[in-house]
Amino acid sequence: MPLNKLHLALVVAMLAAPPLALSAAHAGDRLPTPEERRQIEQVLHREGFTRWGEIDYENGRFAVTQAVDRDGQEYVLKLSQVDFSIVSRDRGD
Repeated sequence: MPLNKLHLALVVAMLAAPPLALSAAHAGDRLPTPEERRQIEQVLHREGFTRWGEIDYENGRFAVTQAVDRDGQEYVLKLSQVDFSIVSRDRGD
């Protein structure tokens, strides 16, 4: 295959492929800084959560998975961008 046809084929293939870098960036691939984690964990303890799974940044805010309260109920939490207060609790049934 001549070089210009090869280049054209590569460009077409790249344009047809799903934008992996963009989807990863929007998927929430950021962990909290040590200071953010400390503040988030203070909020979780204050709100009665005894353990939790991952804390990561999703869709413009932090999310906490597998957050278990004193009664053993499991939740997925979304936190405020301002003070890390809990803005939503979805049961993790």
